[in-house]
Amino acid sequence: MDVGNHRLFLNCSGGGQGPPVIFEAGSGRTSEDWASVQRAVGKFARTCSYDRVGLGKSDKMPEPQTAAEVVDDLHRLLTKANLQGPYVLVGHSQGGIYVRDYTVQYPTEVVGLVFVDSAHEEQFSRVAAISSVWAQRIAAQFSSEEMIRQGFLPSSERLSWHFDIPLIVIEHAVAAGNSDPMNQQSEVVFRALQQDLASRSKYGELRTAQSSGHYIQVDQPDLVTQSVQDVIRKAKAILTSKPGAQ
Repeated sequence: MDVGNHRLFLNCSGGGQGPPVIFEAGSGRTSEDWASVQRAVGKFARTCSYDRVGLGKSDKMPEPQTAAEVVDDLHRLLTKANLQGPYVLVGHSQGGIYVRDYTVQYPTEVVGLVFVDSAHEEQFSRVAAISSVWAQRIAAQFSSEEMIRQGFLPSSERLSWHFDIPLIVIEHAVAAGNSDPMNQQSEVVFRALQQDLASRSKYGELRTAQSSGHYIQVDQPDLVTQSVQDVIRKAKAILTSKPGAQ
């Protein structure tokens, strides 16, 4: 589908009463990550997944997009597809940051969120603060400019985002390399940040995928599906309780 100077692949299916569910994949990943969950959620809701520019079946681009450009593309895509909101957005890993940025730009278009092992805007600065070794490791892989382009915050800033409508955060339980002391240190930070995300809404809830690594939507699709269904149910209750609702 044309969203300006490039085309994006969009996969919509399913149907039902209530808000459409939009899936946002992690860094370098495509809509295929959501295949099992989308089939299941499609039994009770309209669902859409897509490939960001440069990935999967979408057009290629010479330069990586910024977080702001990703949000702009998604908004254009949903508008062009005539998909009426408000939406429940589901973001995995880096996609969690994109989803949060979307709620900042278009707050009236989002009625619920599910974060699946989401990245956190403070994660690099928090992990770098553990030790100089960690700081050097991160700096060797990511420039500060690129991290900021992708929505991560420098050490001098803290996340101010809040979202007082239904929100479920799902974290992994099975960590790769968990016998490595450095990985154990980063896991402590990761879990604290997942709790922080859940605390950002008065409706926030933290769930743990007991049998999953990072790709919970692949390892435990039923848990993600149930979480989406729970958010939709809560979102419907809120929508129907508003004055003038039918």
